[in-house]
Amino acid sequence: MTSPADSGTDGPIVAIDGVSKSFGGFTALQRIDLDIARGEFFSLLGPSGCGKTTLLRIIGGFEDASTGDIRINGRSVRDVPAFQRATNMIFQHLALFPHMNVTDNVAFGLKMKRMDRASIAIRVATALEQVRLKEFATRPVDQLSGGQRQRVAMARALVNDPDVLLLDEPLGALDLQLRLHMQEELRRLQRSLGNTFIFVTHDQEEAMRMSDRIAVMDGGQIRQLGTPEDIYERPRSRFVASFIGHANLLPARVIGDAGAGLVMAECDGIRLACRTHPETPPLRTGTIAVRYEKVGIRPAADAAAAADDIATGRVVERVYFGSAVRFQVVGSNGTTLTAQLADVELARSIAENDEVILSCAPGAAVLVEDD
Repeated sequence: MTSPADSGTDGPIVAIDGVSKSFGGFTALQRIDLDIARGEFFSLLGPSGCGKTTLLRIIGGFEDASTGDIRINGRSVRDVPAFQRATNMIFQHLALFPHMNVTDNVAFGLKMKRMDRASIAIRVATALEQVRLKEFATRPVDQLSGGQRQRVAMARALVNDPDVLLLDEPLGALDLQLRLHMQEELRRLQRSLGNTFIFVTHDQEEAMRMSDRIAVMDGGQIRQLGTPEDIYERPRSRFVASFIGHANLLPARVIGDAGAGLVMAECDGIRLACRTHPETPPLRTGTIAVRYEKVGIRPAADAAAAADDIATGRVVERVYFGSAVRFQVVGSNGTTLTAQLADVELARSIAENDEVILSCAPGAAVLVEDD
């Protein structure tokens, strides 16, 4: 579908060609074509039931594709069992052995392969060093914190030296602060090792924070593929614009050329000069997507008119988030828009029921395809 950035190799480490998957009468995946580069932190992102875990399991050999092929390091693995692939998988439920200590958990797979003791000891020590658990080598896993158990699972996967590490929502059961810490740990680990990580999540902030590229999935299809910045700033469809971040979504019609590569779109009297995705064909109708933080807001009483003004209205809700304040505004035409101010000092001058002016710079909004 899309070629990844040059990774300094002859080809992608994982190539997915025309992969579909059906369970009885249900189609979980619809002809997926995707290349993943060597050394890339790649995320499969989407709502529950979109097919992301099914695709991950097919890459790992835990499910068979109904059609298509998977190549790892240029060789088809369609008929290669999971244990013979250059992959390893970390599941959401870590499946550690509670009666074993950290070392025995990490060494378990190597022992099953009948590797000699000296080699096992070296590999386990290296893996524990990589995940910063060397001092916990003899600790029973049932005496570890959630984050430490997560790192044991990482070490157990890494000890086999996989080319591709598959991670199926491994942080989903952790509390917020621990999840944020483990996101940093995973990204640090991936960068230091240089392995390819393929990460499944339904958390768009998690994917944005960690990934080199993201495939946004829905209904068994890849709806958009790109860097976090590409997907956030240049969504192609209403679904992607709504699933990634927070955006005002306004059904609109194109009324003309706004110059500088922009189109003028109108919704209930609100006119915005919009960008479009470079791969989107010319649109006559669509949805205006404008991020909350792209909408300016200021008190109406002491403000002169400006070229970027788009509406006047009344604040019906004010929510403080610490680093920002969010305002829901009902415009004089009845349209509701949300603005988010990072300038908390300015936000203090605006209260609920205040009359305000909303603004939006040309090109800050995107005209996207309807789903």
